[in-house]
Amino acid sequence: MFKLVMTLGLLSNIVIPVLVTMLIIADPCQAPFLGYILHKTDTGTCNMVSSVERLVILVFDMYMWNVALTTAVPTVFESFFLGLRCMDQYLSFLHR
Repeated sequence: MFKLVMTLGLLSNIVIPVLVTMLIIADPCQAPFLGYILHKTDTGTCNMVSSVERLVILVFDMYMWNVALTTAVPTVFESFFLGLRCMDQYLSFLHR
């Protein structure tokens, strides 16, 4: 059980920032991104005019999300590591 939790925690350190970057590239006008604030219209379409503007917003968004996630995910994982380890030992003690 503990090895599964450790593996999932380590994989999420890599996978979550990559998935967020892919989501920004696929549709930058979704809710948590900068394109949503600046270019989303009332009809629900993305109204980015030039490719240079789109590139600048994509680079800025990817930079901000990758900085936030690459520091947040390992920190949260490290914060819960001790609790997960204690819970694993407690469950193995109860299993005996």
